[in-house]
Amino acid sequence: MLSIVAFLQLGISTLTITFLSFCVTKERQFSITTFYMFSFLYSIIVQFFIYTYHGTNLQEKTKNISLAIYESKWHLFDISIQKDIAFAVMGAQKKLTLTAGGFLVINNNTLLQVFKSSFSYITLLLSLSK
Repeated sequence: MLSIVAFLQLGISTLTITFLSFCVTKERQFSITTFYMFSFLYSIIVQFFIYTYHGTNLQEKTKNISLAIYESKWHLFDISIQKDIAFAVMGAQKKLTLTAGGFLVINNNTLLQVFKSSFSYITLLLSLSK
């Protein structure tokens, strides 16, 4: 369920960033409406940054779990505990990620892709509006 919500958030954030940025560039003078658009744009970017930050953080932390288990003094434990630790290391090697729609990994690269896509759409809209 979270995956579908994240996918919708990704699409809506991209469109919102695109259209708000387009509207701001079309404004001739700074007004209270422009201020509201900047504020809303900033809040959308911060909200999406929170998603991508935690996605990246989750990936980085899961990389270190198996290494931390291996670097412990596991060889000094009983054989039964050593076997349990071996299973824990094998399980920890699986990468945990946040995904959008089950196919797009949410991390800092996703944030950059959203900015690139939005900039491309803004450029397209600006060229069409002339």
